[in-house]
Amino acid sequence: MIIMAILTAFLAAPAGPALLSGEAIKIDLGRRLLVVRTVAPPRETAFLVDPARTTIGSGGRTIALDAIRPGEWVLVASEPGTPRLAVLIKAGAPRPPVARH
Repeated sequence: MIIMAILTAFLAAPAGPALLSGEAIKIDLGRRLLVVRTVAPPRETAFLVDPARTTIGSGGRTIALDAIRPGEWVLVASEPGTPRLAVLIKAGAPRPPVARH
């Protein structure tokens, strides 16, 4: 519930953090980076994970960065910049349905 409240607050704030969902493809614990691959458009985005400013959750509980596994679907709320600062990461987010042509 806390994560949803934070996410709702970010969504309601004007010019607030950007949202991105995709597959976690790399977790660099030393540099505190999470790299996410989006589906449409296909691209990779690196996020800085700051222990003091980033909340990471899964299933309604707080988790550590090392609990995220490559291949896991994540939702990231971030502040713009290079690299982007993740302010909220939700691991285990639902994957979008696969489009069939």
